[in-house]
Amino acid sequence: MSLGNLSLHAIAKCLDVTRKSSFDHIKQWLKELQEHTDENIPLVLIGNKIDLANSKRAVSTEDAEKYATEANMLFFETSALDATNVNFAFETMFDHVYKELAKNKLLKKNSSRDIHNLSVGTTKTITLEPPSSMYKYNHRPHQDRKESDGGCC
Repeated sequence: MSLGNLSLHAIAKCLDVTRKSSFDHIKQWLKELQEHTDENIPLVLIGNKIDLANSKRAVSTEDAEKYATEANMLFFETSALDATNVNFAFETMFDHVYKELAKNKLLKKNSSRDIHNLSVGTTKTITLEPPSSMYKYNHRPHQDRKESDGGCC
């Protein structure tokens, strides 16, 4: 695994909760990642495909959550199919990154508004605003959007 000279602010890894091998691979991935990245980069573990959990779940929420907690990772369960927790997971990750960057004074304050900019590569800018509310990490899933509300896929 080579991450080159990337400027990383967080790393998210998805696992398929319907495949035990996906969960088993996380330990090796984390070991390799720790050899090649700064230990202070927030790590996020996302258990995906919870829409299939009732019939095909191979990785329990408790096992994944316990591993994430022991590895000092944020943990979320999502469904890309019906959009359960997808927005929440990424918004929470971005809030966490924002707080870490602000704490380390890596953001430059825009004098006209309380908004901060981060450069990504040479052509894109991501605008981060202060978190609007506090999120609980390592939480149980909830529904961000219902399929009838125009959810994914």
